[in-house]
Amino acid sequence: MIKNYTLIAAFLLMCFGLKAQEVHKCYAHELHNNAISNNPDIIKKQNNLEALTKDYIKRNASNRSAGTVLRIPVVVHMVHNGEAIGTGDNLSDALVNFQIARLNEDFRKQNSDTLSSTHPFSSDQADCEIEFCLATVDPSGNPTTGIVRYNGMRASWDISSIDNILKPSTIWNRYDYLNLWCVNLVDPASPGVDGYATFPSSTTDTTDGVVVASFTFGDDGGNKSIVATHEVGHYLNLLHIWGDNSPNCGNDSVADTPPAFASNSGCPTFPYSPNDSCGTDANGQMFMNYMDYSDAVCVVMFTNGQKDRMRATLTTERLSLTQSGACGGTTSLPESVLINKFTIYPNPSTGSFVVEADLNSEEATNVSIYNSLGKLVKTYNNVSFPFLINAAELNNGSYFMRLQTEKNVATKQFFIAK
Repeated sequence: MIKNYTLIAAFLLMCFGLKAQEVHKCYAHELHNNAISNNPDIIKKQNNLEALTKDYIKRNASNRSAGTVLRIPVVVHMVHNGEAIGTGDNLSDALVNFQIARLNEDFRKQNSDTLSSTHPFSSDQADCEIEFCLATVDPSGNPTTGIVRYNGMRASWDISSIDNILKPSTIWNRYDYLNLWCVNLVDPASPGVDGYATFPSSTTDTTDGVVVASFTFGDDGGNKSIVATHEVGHYLNLLHIWGDNSPNCGNDSVADTPPAFASNSGCPTFPYSPNDSCGTDANGQMFMNYMDYSDAVCVVMFTNGQKDRMRATLTTERLSLTQSGACGGTTSLPESVLINKFTIYPNPSTGSFVVEADLNSEEATNVSIYNSLGKLVKTYNNVSFPFLINAAELNNGSYFMRLQTEKNVATKQFFIAK
């Protein structure tokens, strides 16, 4: 249940060796813990994001009817060892498209194995109104399929090599794209890991994104695979349902996921662990949730509370993803194309900024400012550059500036610190 987020920070720092027999399919929280160990200031950023998330839930939880679908452009980095396309780890375009379709089914509650209307958890199932597309524009503004094939010239990769070598050399602008690496992930120090993701509060410009082991990508040998779905959940700020405080009934900061003693495995029979020491009711644990470790065949849902957390993230820390234009359907270009044409300085400042943009003077240009909750706070129409903005009345914090013309759109983050 939802509690003070500092408790979450505490258990994220705890050692995962409390349950040695447990197979860690996901490395996201270990990665997060390591980041906190190297930079304790991450906890402040994490607590700030949690405060923004709580505010979003307070304002929006009572209105969960169909709303705006948020679209996220994806670039799939297909890492191989020189194999021909469609063989070995150089998976086919068809399988990549299958994986994107799988993500959309899971996040839009369009999967064929949703809970029946009579199931006690049925009403908790959520259409998260989040969709994914393969990017249609690359960081240079050129057309792309959204699939980049990279010969890493090695048979397998461990986590350290992925984060320190592979990612920095291949990543696309993280503010415009969800980077998804499909790679033969073999780490002797963490056996059994199928994938991992960076949390929004502890990511970096060179490591941000999702990693999925190639043997679990899209379709595991003809069987259902939800590894990418699980890891994208972390990327959008979801915790495991047991809160990772194993084995002590941890907190995942979601009100409608029953507390769990630890991760589940296999395919439990419902109800599993009813009225247990963690405080579940007669329905027991939600082992069929995408953020558990149960077998993929019996994992089928996100909850409304999880939807709120993910959408809150997409209106704060990951807002620029939904505004990059890299999904196509418009003539918009991603921010990275305009990186040398759109500047804000000084940044941070006490409230006065100069905006520079090297654009066609005949294009009508509008500038909008959003706060960290995604609320529009200022708008300027038909501006010319350089353009001076006086936002001294705004509170300290993080904001996003969106520059839009008939053909282009770009979003950049700026900060006010008085």
